[in-house]
Amino acid sequence: MLSYNRNYRTRYPSCQYIFTACDSTGNSGSDSDDTSGTGQLEYQGETTSLTQLVFDKYGPEGSGAYNTDIVIFSDGINIDTGAGSGMIIDLWTYFSTSEVTAGTYNWTDADPPASNKFSALSAIVTNVNGKIVAEDLIAAGSFDIEVSGSTYTITGSVTTDEGKPANFIYTGPVTAVFTE
Repeated sequence: MLSYNRNYRTRYPSCQYIFTACDSTGNSGSDSDDTSGTGQLEYQGETTSLTQLVFDKYGPEGSGAYNTDIVIFSDGINIDTGAGSGMIIDLWTYFSTSEVTAGTYNWTDADPPASNKFSALSAIVTNVNGKIVAEDLIAAGSFDIEVSGSTYTITGSVTTDEGKPANFIYTGPVTAVFTE
């Protein structure tokens, strides 16, 4: 089982909100434009529009796989300031190279995770007025990434650790890339 601390404030100690775009020193790393995509999250009987895709690149882990969090935001959240309310899908994904590549990614609780997997640290997060009010860890499932030029299509079906199913799709460009 993974032993990492899921607390985003631990990972980014100088950030007030999960969505404040900070690097490991707490500085903003976003060069985001007004780019957005289309998609939706179906979760707990609700459908939420998904419009923003962020790649948060951490680099190689102990297994040699490269960790890049794929974070998909609803349109109610400002990724640069953390303001607003909405839903987020945070997929702690592991790739064989530093690039986000097309393929199928399956959930794992292995520590450290291997390439082409996403870890037990992944979650569906509810943000209200810039604060995390719920974080439901993902405990099973998979998602696919398709790439055509600068357009990514990410489609998945997952289940939380409380047995709640979720389905999601996002199609569009990368809104921002953050690096450590």
